[in-house]
Amino acid sequence: MSVKNTEWNEVYFDLETTGLNPFDARLITIQVRTRGVTTIWPVWLEGGEAQVIERFLSFTDNVYRRASRFIGYNVLKFDLPFLIARMTALNLLTPQRWVRVVQELNWFDLYQFLGDEFGRFREWKIGLTGTGVETTNDQIPALFLQGKYHVITEYIEDEMRGYELVYDAIRKEKFYTELQALRQRLSI
Repeated sequence: MSVKNTEWNEVYFDLETTGLNPFDARLITIQVRTRGVTTIWPVWLEGGEAQVIERFLSFTDNVYRRASRFIGYNVLKFDLPFLIARMTALNLLTPQRWVRVVQELNWFDLYQFLGDEFGRFREWKIGLTGTGVETTNDQIPALFLQGKYHVITEYIEDEMRGYELVYDAIRKEKFYTELQALRQRLSI
């Protein structure tokens, strides 16, 4: 995806892990969703965490970073710090990669709008779509250990569609359009 225009392009981002602490937990997947298509890089197909991270970083090479918005839930408090910690542990973090991930990618955190409880996001998504998979985020590590990769993939697809739907709903709100208009006026 190499889009070079002044409009924001949405890239929905998330990762799944074996736990909450990046010093004793590992990545299971990194996933993105662009233009209605979800791409998942799972450790069980990519050959390990380092390869999953490399695939994601390669993806960011093809994104016009300054005109794209990476959108996730709790991405600034969990996903991004977890990713950086795992990159450090795997000796993948270079100064250039730190600049790319932390400074060049524009992060938008749905958590800032919906609150600090992921269950609230589930409520928003189900309210907007009327559906949702039964799997919850806290079940992912056990499903991974059991080799139930298809259930993890189903969960990811549902979650990524949910990010897209919730963000689209936020963008239609008056406060958001006013905020973007203000941003546009100030950047001139």
